Amino acid sequence: MFSDPMSSFGSGMLASKQTANRTTLFLAIGGAAAAALAIVLVMAMSGGDKSAKASTETKSDVATSTDAPPPVATGDQDTGFDLYVTPPGTMTWRLDGVARTDRLPSKIRGVAPGPHTVAIDAPAGFMSQNMPITVEAGKAPKVEIVLQPLDIAGSFESTPAGAKVFLIVDGKREPAGTSPTKVKLDPRKTYYVLFELPGYVSVNRPITFTGGLEEKVNVTLEKAGGASASTPPVAEVKKVNPTVPTGPVTRPDRTKVEPKVEKTEPKTDTKAEPAVAEKGGTGTLLLGSKPPCEIYIDGKNTGLHTPQKDIKLTAGKHKVTLVNNEYGIKETFSVDIKADATEKQIKDYSDRLPK
Repeated sequence: MFSDPMSSFGSGMLASKQTANRTTLFLAIGGAAAAALAIVLVMAMSGGDKSAKASTETKSDVATSTDAPPPVATGDQDTGFDLYVTPPGTMTWRLDGVARTDRLPSKIRGVAPGPHTVAIDAPAGFMSQNMPITVEAGKAPKVEIVLQPLDIAGSFESTPAGAKVFLIVDGKREPAGTSPTKVKLDPRKTYYVLFELPGYVSVNRPITFTGGLEEKVNVTLEKAGGASASTPPVAEVKKVNPTVPTGPVTRPDRTKVEPKVEKTEPKTDTKAEPAVAEKGGTGTLLLGSKPPCEIYIDGKNTGLHTPQKDIKLTAGKHKVTLVNNEYGIKETFSVDIKADATEKQIKDYSDRLPK
């Protein structure tokens, strides 16, 4: 049997057409799949960026919280040290270079365990000092720092020169020579310097340490008022006497003047002498004041300064004047001295001292 060539040709064409259609379908499906894959890739990439950003932000936050330094105060009130400094008082100090305001002595707590350095800025008259310390957890040992005093000289001068110089140390009077003079001082003590010169008002000054190796005190002494006060009565007497012979005509006036002069002098003498004679004997005056003052009795400078425990006076009333020119102190009061007894007078002028 023979086949029809046209039929085989037609079936071949049909098969080719079906193959082409399948190829087109496969291409369409492939293209759609490629597009879908591209979309998925874009979404994945964008999502990856977001997740990467989120991851970066999270890591940044973690890093920030991790890098933050722990608080200095640990809260452990058992860890630190007790700081004592000699001499005591208000001063500045530093812990590891950081200034502290704690008033010493003080309990320092909440310090991290380990090595530290305490630096003391010394007050005037002393040398500063640094001390290394080691703090252990749960312990608070006592740390004592003793500041070393400087080698300080006190230089004292007066105008006029030649005054006797005394140092008053803790209430005790110590001779220091004649001005100008120099004396070694100890900044651990409190000093007053006193200048005395006959015929001049004494001067008492505090010594303030400034941090230098020499502390200078220069004073100008003033003449005592007692000498100038005594001159007017002498001048008046000299003036009265010449007027007596100048008026021979006015004999009644001269006779009036002379009795007045004669009566005035005996009256003052007789009043003073009988008072002592009647009462008789002597008593003791114990005199003190804050700050120290010059002592005038009955208008005369005794050359003494308070405190005095044994001033001998005749029995009777006396006027006492205490003077301190530096603080503007001048007070006069009466004392009644009794024979073989002690009269005690203590004056406090602390309210007049600078604060």
